[in-house]
Amino acid sequence: MVNGFPAIAAIDLGSNSFRLLIGEASASASCPVTLVRRRAPVSLARSQNCSGELAPETMAEGLESLREFRRIMAQYAVARYRCCGTAALRQAHNRLIFLEAAASILETGVEVLSPEKEAELGCRGVLAGLAESLVFPCLIADVGGGSTELTHIDSGQSLIATTSLPFGAVTLSTKGLTEQMHLRSILRSALGKIAPHGLPAPVPTLVVTGGTASILAALAQGLEHYAPDLIQGFKLAKANFPILAGRLGRRQTGVQSLPEMARGREDILMAGLEIYEEIIATIGGEGMIVSDAGLLEGILLSLLETA
Repeated sequence: MVNGFPAIAAIDLGSNSFRLLIGEASASASCPVTLVRRRAPVSLARSQNCSGELAPETMAEGLESLREFRRIMAQYAVARYRCCGTAALRQAHNRLIFLEAAASILETGVEVLSPEKEAELGCRGVLAGLAESLVFPCLIADVGGGSTELTHIDSGQSLIATTSLPFGAVTLSTKGLTEQMHLRSILRSALGKIAPHGLPAPVPTLVVTGGTASILAALAQGLEHYAPDLIQGFKLAKANFPILAGRLGRRQTGVQSLPEMARGREDILMAGLEIYEEIIATIGGEGMIVSDAGLLEGILLSLLETA
């Protein structure tokens, strides 16, 4: 218990990384105060072989990360927590091996979220994080490592439609050019169907969330280190996309390196940037608003309902 209120925690077993968020339940129970964040670069999506199974070494790496998360939660005397898995665990044929071991470490079951539930929780985190600053209607695009969730919210802030595509920044980065073009056509088709009569005029506000979006916002601002306060709500103009692509492709003269948070992830970030480019080209608009809050925060907020 911290400052008289119980600590709660959310764990996101994503396709590209595992994340932990510990928060303190506030007196109003509207939005927990962040106490600690941790991220472990466990790439479940990359580890899946042609048979759709998770590699044993990646599962071992992931379980060790969960042991560390468990130690941190013990330090903060976390009272309640929720652990959720996403696309890579939905798709892996041998996921039960990992899920049983993870449940033993965490002393609770891991929920493998349906695409619809993932989108719902992600939107909840986005809307809570950006609060009154959004203009509706809006389209929320959650580009993860192994899937992409698209949600249309109308001017009354009601969720109109949501769809999940079985590819994200990691999976797109592993495909050849022909398959990448096919997946991008699937994305265009999904965008055309997400609203009953097509996306409305005026062009909906595009809000993007996920690790790739946050890092691109950091790169656009020249940040050397992760700074959530500067990333949250940042407006990334499409005019910046060629500059970012140049940096990620190391094609821009004079660019010697990238910040530590982006180094080694150039291909993933480039694939994510291409997904955002396709969305903007399809719906129109001049850019997107980056939400550093998303699924992880939505999971944490869901704990308040059962307090």
